[in-house]
This record gives sequence, structure tokens and C-alpha cells, in this order.
Amino acid sequence: MEDPFNLKRNGAEAATKIQRGTNDYIIVYDDSFSMDRILWTIAHEIGHIVLGHLVYYEEIALNRGGLTQEQYGVLEVEAHWFAGILLSPHVVLNLYDIKDSQEIAFLCNISKESAEKCEGYLNNFRPQFVDLERKLIRNFYNFFFKHRFLQSIANGIYKFNGSYLYDEFYKICRICRNYNAYITDEDQKFCHVCGNIVPEWDYPFKNLPVNGVWIGWPENLEGKYYPYIEVDNNKRVLYCPVCKNQDFDEDATYCKICGTPLYNTCLSENTKVSGACRYCPNCGETTKFQELNLFDNLKEVQIPNLLTFENGNYEDYIEYEYWNYIIAIVYYFKRDLELYTALDGSKAIRDEGSFIIFAANAMSSNIILSHQNLLMECIKEYG
Repeated sequence: MEDPFNLKRNGAEAATKIQRGTNDYIIVYDDSFSMDRILWTIAHEIGHIVLGHLVYYEEIALNRGGLTQEQYGVLEVEAHWFAGILLSPHVVLNLYDIKDSQEIAFLCNISKESAEKCEGYLNNFRPQFVDLERKLIRNFYNFFFKHRFLQSIANGIYKFNGSYLYDEFYKICRICRNYNAYITDEDQKFCHVCGNIVPEWDYPFKNLPVNGVWIGWPENLEGKYYPYIEVDNNKRVLYCPVCKNQDFDEDATYCKICGTPLYNTCLSENTKVSGACRYCPNCGETTKFQELNLFDNLKEVQIPNLLTFENGNYEDYIEYEYWNYIIAIVYYFKRDLELYTALDGSKAIRDEGSFIIFAANAMSSNIILSHQNLLMECIKEYG
């Protein structure tokens, strides 16, 4: 077998070279290793490049010829940290409170050893959310928090339908495959999203062509997102899904403005269930929110193709890319539930010097106008 970069002879898994004249980098790796090992190796080599090791040390960081063992060890640790944060970013794992090595290994496709090191760090150090991490959350907020990230995890989980390697990750409804239908109770009989009977737990590899993942996973089999109504720890809605009122008495069970129930309950057992449940997870009966079609209220404002206002036409507007992040800031950092409620389902655009918000209704619009200083403060500070 040819070994032009002497990987085998040097006992290396990869080597990085600089193309003279162009300053392009070439990474050569041994493809006989497992895919997760190869990904880690390539990320490690990218770390050497990004951290400037090849520039400062003129490639000797790779062949070790001009470095002491201690110096080389420092560079290797730096590149390892880079690879670890690149493949299993701590800020994202902290967002979803993912701190178990098996979960990390599965979701990030890294080795058990690397996942255990990541687990140790996450469980021993508090998240700092430095400026770059906050910007990462801001830039990818719609992916992280508008349910695409969790749904992509759910779609990935379904590929491991009963894998003995990931026994905690196949407990999801195999009918609707929605991430809100992640089932943690082994006694649950019905899917609380689609109402279908939950299949038996134990049938590893029953539907798999090979003991692994589906190759070329068909898009039509991926789960679809079903919106949910936000509730607090006591399963009461944060605000009325119909009129957006959020002023509730401590023991209130109905909205005092429009009479909408504040708790989602099973119509048969009268037990409280989460704001995601269309059907009771215990008996399969329809829930109160589903009966009242309250989930139909969870729609975003639609921006027309051509906008005309008093001051002229806005034909080349840009939808404000951080709007959902700003809405979250209003609730989690500014703790303003009234404004947060009014912004539900809204959208924002910018056009040269203009910033325009589309609210769901006139009442929400008035609330937003009365809070415009706070809103602009959030946009300037976090957007």
C-alpha cells in the first residue's frame, strides 16, 4: 500500500501540508479508521491550521523534528480542544442540558472516549456564554429553537430504531416521528401528538436493513414539526393562546378575557397534560386543546410580497434574521411577559433606515408600540 506522506511509518493518522506558492493547506488522512475517528482526526488537523501552528512552527509540529516533547504536547492539547469544541460545541450541548457521554457520542458522532471527556467538562464547569457563544446562539437561533434542531435529532434517532448501542434513543413515535413525541414512559400506550398506539419497546433491528442506520434516509419519512402551546411547570399556559392575555389570578383555570381553558386536559380522564398533547398519552382520548382547535392559533404573520405604506413602497425589504432571538431576549433576559406575548407570531423586516414589525392583531400592535424603547434597546444590545 502506498504511503506518500509516511503516515504509517510515523505512526500518524493524518498529516497537513502547506502548498508552496498558494498557501493552501492539504490534509491527508488514513481512511482505514472508523468514520468518527476520521472526523476527529480531520478536526484536529484543522485545529493546527486555525491556531496557526503550521505558520509559527513551519510544519515541524507535525513531524516533531524541531520541537521538544513538551512543546509538541502543548500543541496537541490545543488541537484536541479545538476538535472537541468544533465537533461537540459546549454552548449547544448546554442549551439542551445534554451532559451524558452516551447522548453526546450519539448526537455529535464522536468516540466514547471523546464524549466522556466532554461530559467531564460540562459537568464540572458552568457555562459562561462569552460573546462569541452568544453570537453563535443568535446566528443559529431559528435552527436551535424553532424546533428544526430537535426535529433533526428526532429524525436521526429514528434511524437507530432499536439499536442496542443507543437503547435510550429509539423511544419515539414511529408513526408521526415528531420530536415532541419523544416517549420516556415505558407504560405510555398512545402517542400524545398523533394519537396512534405506541409500538412495543423491544424489537431491535426489526425494521433495519442492516445493523446501523438507514442509508439515504428518505425525506418523506422524516418527522414533521407540530407546534405546541407554552406552559409553565404546573402545566398552565404562559398566556392565553386565543386573546394573548397573560394576566391570570393565582388559581385561575380559565382566561378572564375570552374564557379559554388555561390547562390542557384529557377529555376522558380529566388529567392535566402538556401543551404539546393533541391526545392523552394514557388512553388516546382527544385533549381539550385539540377539541377547541387551539393549535390552529399557532401561526406566524405572513409578510406580503409587495408592501405599501404611507411613506412609499418597500420592495427590497429584508426579513430581520435575528427576530426570534430578540423575542426570546425579551422573555428570558428582560422578563417582560406582556411584550413577549404581544410579539408571539410576529415578524420584522428592515429596509434601509426602516424597521417594521408585523403583529398578529391590533391589540398586540399597541402593546409593541408602548414598549418600543425596550425593544430597540434589545435590538441594539443583542441584535
